[in-house]
Amino acid sequence: WDTQKVVSNELGDMDVIGYAQSDEGTGLFNIFFVRGGSLIGVKDFYLKGVSGLRYGELLYTFMEQFYSKDIMPPTQIITIKRPDNITLLTKWMKKRHGVTVKIITPKAGREFELLNMAQENAQKTLSQKSGTSYIDVCTELAQRLGITQPIEEIGAFDISNISGSESVGSFVFWQRGRFEKSGYRHIRIKTVVGINDFAMMKEAVIRVIKNDNIPDLILIDGGLGQLGYAIEGLKESGIDAPNIVGIAKKPNRIFQSERETPIFLDDGSPSSLLLIKIRDEAHRFAITYHRKLRDNRILKSPLDDIKGISKKRRLALLKHFGSIKKIKAADASEIASIKGFNTKLAKIILEALS
Repeated sequence: WDTQKVVSNELGDMDVIGYAQSDEGTGLFNIFFVRGGSLIGVKDFYLKGVSGLRYGELLYTFMEQFYSKDIMPPTQIITIKRPDNITLLTKWMKKRHGVTVKIITPKAGREFELLNMAQENAQKTLSQKSGTSYIDVCTELAQRLGITQPIEEIGAFDISNISGSESVGSFVFWQRGRFEKSGYRHIRIKTVVGINDFAMMKEAVIRVIKNDNIPDLILIDGGLGQLGYAIEGLKESGIDAPNIVGIAKKPNRIFQSERETPIFLDDGSPSSLLLIKIRDEAHRFAITYHRKLRDNRILKSPLDDIKGISKKRRLALLKHFGSIKKIKAADASEIASIKGFNTKLAKIILEALS
């Protein structure tokens, strides 16, 4: 980039912060310094070992360190997402430098164009350094889905239940080329009775997606039905997440609410394989949790629900009698004779098991 390049006189002073991250956990902040509407400089800042850190947390730490030096922040800082603790951060800048700073996440206009340039600059620079390829895949994906913003984070939902029993939802989080387990969530369905995958999906989305953690793309396992309920849930929560799609199987295909025909994914392209991989991970995560709950229910002892029967007492009963059947057949005096028991507790146990 040539310094002193006129961008737009009306923009004034601003720093534009782009970011990219490699599979190996190296991050790169790329900053455009715009003063008086002219681009006066571009600088890269590498960070190592950033895997697992949320972008908002990482951006807050970076900005605090960067502007803690003698660097005077401009009145506007442009970022793709807001940093954590944004109010605290801007108050700190005001106190340290005497400047009222607005941190803006534009969706259109010249600022948005500059932000995309900074993002692309960061991605290309990091790609050349680390050989990462997720950037090209996400660029291809954005083009196929008609998404104008860069895709760096993808969240995916799935539902698992058998005959409406132990119904669960799962959410997995993919970020800049890798799955981030710290962003995974299990959801035990609470409000839906019986088999209703649509309503279950709606509940899962409402409980996971909040205004401060909206991924660049949300995948909903299923077709237009599940997608419609998920969008309805977001609207009820007051959340605007335009980049949400349904992903169905047999054949693998993507549904978008504004598009009549699906996008088929069995073409072997990198972006198709990525979406299928993320969908399958959400399914695996849901199934694993569902099996765990089901197995726990099967293995649960009738003694577990009796008030006053601790784990130690349950073990003592089973050690003495050998089985639930033999406990039921015992009389109260025999149970009361065991250390830690009495006649009152023995009667409670027999009544609960009858």
